[in-house]
Amino acid sequence: MDDVIYDLLASGPGVRVHYHHDLQPRVDANLARIPGRFNPESKPRGSLAIVGFGPTLQDTWLNVVRCDTIWTVSGAHDFLLARNVVPHYHTDIEWRDHKVKFIHQLHPEVHYVIASTIAPNYLERVTTEQVSIFHIEQTGGNAVLPKDALTVQPDWDVVMSVLRLAAAMGFKEIHLFGIDYCGRIRDGAIAAGVHHGIPKALIQMGLEGKVYLTSTDMVEGCWHLPKVMGQYPDIEYFVHGDGMFSHYLRARLGGQYANQRIISRVEQTLACIE
Repeated sequence: MDDVIYDLLASGPGVRVHYHHDLQPRVDANLARIPGRFNPESKPRGSLAIVGFGPTLQDTWLNVVRCDTIWTVSGAHDFLLARNVVPHYHTDIEWRDHKVKFIHQLHPEVHYVIASTIAPNYLERVTTEQVSIFHIEQTGGNAVLPKDALTVQPDWDVVMSVLRLAAAMGFKEIHLFGIDYCGRIRDGAIAAGVHHGIPKALIQMGLEGKVYLTSTDMVEGCWHLPKVMGQYPDIEYFVHGDGMFSHYLRARLGGQYANQRIISRVEQTLACIE
């Protein structure tokens, strides 16, 4: 199965660089603007839901509240708030300026954990006091990072950064919602709501008899995330939804990382969306 995914990529899997070459002024400006540093204590904690904005979130979001802590990325922040579910944390790492479009409302109970490489316009929108900075190690930039905030390895996407932050905090049970790395064939949706990202060339990918709408970027994420998960073998993982990622884990890894009881469609979801 690795070979199926790998062959879709002309250059093979690699680590995405989220920043441009002249990063130091941005990091310095962001650190000066945001006094808070994210450097939490590692201690025993309950269950954590990492919530992405994939299409299956529409079917599984009612189960998010069963977790003790909720951590959103991308459009999952506004998606849950619109349904009266308040995340405990929200994270963005994107140095390009389109991610700010996913944040239309702030909530005073949400702790916004933002990478020091974030686009400046993001911090113009997220003005709450509940903002703190963490760092991503620089493999493609020239920024000199101070040691007063948590630093994580560079990864393919924000989900993997949050996973590393969660591991550093001591979480041992992690549930993944809306982490699909695919869209829906029936209507072409690539997110649980309006997606403001940069348009991608979509492809149809067959996987063990099922066909998924995806892109080479999403395939890369699907390939990389299990490898990051495997670096923390003391964490128990549960993947919710029937997206390409959960199918890939079950087909390729035999359930080593994926919950065999994949959460089925919640029939009352659509009635609760309004």
